[in-house]
Amino acid sequence: MHSIGSRKSGIRTGRRRVDLSESARATGRRIALGGATLALMIASAQKAGAQTAPVATPPVAPAGQRAPAAGQDPAAPAAPEPAVGVTLEDLRKAVEVQRTEIEELKERAKIMDEQKAQLEELKAAQDAASEAAANQAPDPLKIYGFTDFGWQTARAKKDSILANLFDNVNSSGYVIGNLNFYLDAQPIENWRSLVEVRFTNAPNGEIDSFGGLAGNFSRNSTEQYDPHATAINAPMWGGSTVIERAFVEWTRYQYLNVRVGNWFTPFGIWNEDHGSPTLISMALPQFILQKFIPIRQTGIQLRGSAFLGEWQLGYTATVSNGRQEITNYNLTDRMAFGARAFLRREAGNVNATIGGSFYQGHVQDKQVDVVGINPVTFSSHSSYEYDEWIGGLDLSLDIGSTRIRSEGIVRRQKYKPGKREFGDRLYTPGTYQPDKFQQSAYLLVAHQLPWAGIEPYLYGEIFQEPTIVGDGIANMSVGLNVHINQAVTWKSQLSQAVFFNWLEHSPTKLSNNNLTAFYTRLVVAF
Repeated sequence: MHSIGSRKSGIRTGRRRVDLSESARATGRRIALGGATLALMIASAQKAGAQTAPVATPPVAPAGQRAPAAGQDPAAPAAPEPAVGVTLEDLRKAVEVQRTEIEELKERAKIMDEQKAQLEELKAAQDAASEAAANQAPDPLKIYGFTDFGWQTARAKKDSILANLFDNVNSSGYVIGNLNFYLDAQPIENWRSLVEVRFTNAPNGEIDSFGGLAGNFSRNSTEQYDPHATAINAPMWGGSTVIERAFVEWTRYQYLNVRVGNWFTPFGIWNEDHGSPTLISMALPQFILQKFIPIRQTGIQLRGSAFLGEWQLGYTATVSNGRQEITNYNLTDRMAFGARAFLRREAGNVNATIGGSFYQGHVQDKQVDVVGINPVTFSSHSSYEYDEWIGGLDLSLDIGSTRIRSEGIVRRQKYKPGKREFGDRLYTPGTYQPDKFQQSAYLLVAHQLPWAGIEPYLYGEIFQEPTIVGDGIANMSVGLNVHINQAVTWKSQLSQAVFFNWLEHSPTKLSNNNLTAFYTRLVVAF
């Protein structure tokens, strides 16, 4: 139990405990002793007054000699001079002094009794609070989340590649951005489980295959009749549920936490802190959108931190199945490894976080063929296989109301000979993906104004990867966040993407694919 300290009327309590009962007893003894002394003095004075006799006129002594006392033989030797006695006036003054001291002692005793009562009340309250805290069980389950709804448009030339590959180019409309729920459980001390689930209306309406030379055009439809409706022809549209993350962690020590399950890759700033209420810019960096890093992994994390003065030194080390875009299984039978370290200061008007991240993994697919009928026999092999190494640096800097964010990342992808994968929709049809380096960097500066929660920002990003529309992209944005209250934010962003040749020449007229986009969202955290 912590000590309780207070100060009142010049008396100190706290770490040095005061025995108030002993002080009260000492005060009582002083009062009793003073009273007894006063009584004896009064009695002595009364007795002296009672024994005083009339004094006769003494004979006159010769010059230079002392007169004899009454009844004393003048020839006898002179007796010693008696001591001066205590007068009644002296006694009265002594009585007043004693009364004053007694009143002061009584007042001090009263104050000490009051302090004793206060200390006892504080002690009882602290004991009750300590007992309640000891008996309080961890909150078993918390449910919270966020959602955002808004309007968007993206514009490019009608004959551009982007306008035909993506349905949301040259179209405008209202959208449901995110609908995310968190199930945060702490069933017992030092143990926690977090599950984040996102609900979407995808993949309804997505292009399944292109027409013309590519075959028959078709879209994915999730429409069906609702078997639980009160009418036989009630339509419904199914949507997908995305498990963003689901893990269990042991948090006994600050310098060592253990997390197991499915978690966001701890790389840089944006990937883990991905919720729309907390992000400054609505547009994510291209290195996340293009999956330079695996967005999430399944495995084990070791994480922790320690303080060096005002600075916090933290780390994360991971072992996982690696990328799970293909499947949740580890088809490579090899582990992927990652690490992140950061140095953070959160004190005063200037706060900063400097971090570095690394990831290394092996990726391969597994193709299974039936090669025999009677009996049925199978053959399996990897259709593509590559190694990858990724490194990045990041900086977060807050100076008063100004927020600065910046990251740089480099990825090296190297295929096994004869094991290359086909290019996706951003590559020339029928071609294979090459060994490559990919680079990306961005700078974001935001400043919150002193009125109405207004926060404008500027965002610039440069990105390099070989695609059908060139190998370089520069994205410039201006945005505005309005923090209406602690739960509601209105966000808007206008961006311009410019394509160019960085390292390789593209036969495509790149300027046709320059893209202008505007997004706005009303974000609510709950």
